Amino acid sequence: MTEGKTGSGAYSAEELRRIAREGLPVLVLSKSMTRCNAVAKEIHALSGVEGPFIRYTCRPLTPREGQLRSLSERCASLFDRADSGTLYFHQVDALSSQEQRQLYSVLESGRYWKPEANRMEPVHFRIVASSFPEILHSGLAPDLLYRLGARVIELRDSGE
Repeated sequence: MTEGKTGSGAYSAEELRRIAREGLPVLVLSKSMTRCNAVAKEIHALSGVEGPFIRYTCRPLTPREGQLRSLSERCASLFDRADSGTLYFHQVDALSSQEQRQLYSVLESGRYWKPEANRMEPVHFRIVASSFPEILHSGLAPDLLYRLGARVIELRDSGE
């Protein structure tokens, strides 16, 4: 995992541009999810990709929603919509252990199950994920943390 931190948690436009253009998965950590959202959007804007920025909130809308459909079923249309763009997993720590395994599989293989085509499709998007800093010590499967953490941006609050 490559970590990038500055004393204030502020990243220069050049640092973000460099990270954005690498095209690797990025994990943004902060106690403020609003700041994570802003950085994820900025990474997308600086990346030079022409595709859309698609935000996916990992917390299910209802407790049963997560039990009824797998991550791949919920995300197949997101994967299609994010084609040639950025797919942002907001609060990735909220994924169940099964969903974490499914996301890891997509990152590892570079493919996802497309139900309507009844086959695996290659992914053509970059992933940015966000969470609270505590995720580095618990809350996410280590293999998924490794895959998502190709680049880690830890934003510090001004009081730290």
